[in-house]
Amino acid sequence: MEHTTKLNNGLLVSIDYLRFTVINLDCIDDILNILGFSRSDFSQCPRGGLGYKSSIVLNGSKGFRVYFDGNPDMGICFEISGSAMSFLFKAFRSAVLNSGFAGISDEELNFELLRTIKDIGHYTRLDIAVDDKGNQFFSCDDIERFYRNKQIVARSKVYKRDISEKDYIKTGDTIYFGSRSSDIMLRVYDKQLEQNQKLSDDRKIDYPWTRFEFELKNDRANKFVDILLEKKSLGFVTMGIFNNYFRIVERNDTNISRCSMLPLWQEFVSTVEKIRLSEPQSVSTLEQSKLWILDKVSCKFAAIYMNDGGDLSFIYECLSQGCKKLLKNKPCIEELGGIDVVLEAIDYFNGIAE
Repeated sequence: MEHTTKLNNGLLVSIDYLRFTVINLDCIDDILNILGFSRSDFSQCPRGGLGYKSSIVLNGSKGFRVYFDGNPDMGICFEISGSAMSFLFKAFRSAVLNSGFAGISDEELNFELLRTIKDIGHYTRLDIAVDDKGNQFFSCDDIERFYRNKQIVARSKVYKRDISEKDYIKTGDTIYFGSRSSDIMLRVYDKQLEQNQKLSDDRKIDYPWTRFEFELKNDRANKFVDILLEKKSLGFVTMGIFNNYFRIVERNDTNISRCSMLPLWQEFVSTVEKIRLSEPQSVSTLEQSKLWILDKVSCKFAAIYMNDGGDLSFIYECLSQGCKKLLKNKPCIEELGGIDVVLEAIDYFNGIAE
């Protein structure tokens, strides 16, 4: 969006990409009017995309497209890249001013735009960018070094670094934490290299610039917007997410989860708040456990049974060991009706073993 939040440590935070779908409104003109546009602001594209047969693009910006004419349950999809955010912001500001809200600030306008989109549809992807212009904190090489030194604690174990070259000259450098198919992924990339591929020689960026960017999808994206509308601070919410999903530590304990935070990373996130984008999972019931076993491991049990010639010894051994472990599982003991039930089962399997 046009509004960018500058943190006290000099970092810049912004929403760099939006994709949302509107299901309940089937008239593109009505949705465009809500956002401050008219149909005449767009041109028809020769083809669709994202599974839709048709699309239109904003005049003067290839980064703003609207997809439609898909299956009945697909609705209408809006895709706005970082380069087109200013167009969305400007149009929505005009719509709000025309409604009589002359005193609204840029920050309040951002929140109102996010709320309006949430009211008429749901987010399918949202990218949050944290820009370190001048690399006062970390470069891609720094992140790689911390990862190799086992100083990075991340929710995702998936790590990949992708460096591109042309004629032996580096043209891109991106580090991924998480997979592209997951609902939350962090990428760290050399923004200076990326931008200079698009700019003429007289406009190239002459300072280092690293971007940290969360890509949120579906429920994670909608949860982010809900929290943002509640907290009313893009910087606070973004850094709270960082604090929960990713951190760089000092290796001052054999258990990395107990290691203290690297001072420079503490300065980077500038908060101790941790913000989750998912609801805590409820305790699994025994019925859910049965379904999980049938789905995930029943075939393995069957293969072992047949390989052992119909001998049930291994199955009984699993049950015996499981009963002993149950003694430490208070929720299961309560669901079973008390510890006496477990002790009786242990005696039973001990008798079989004898």
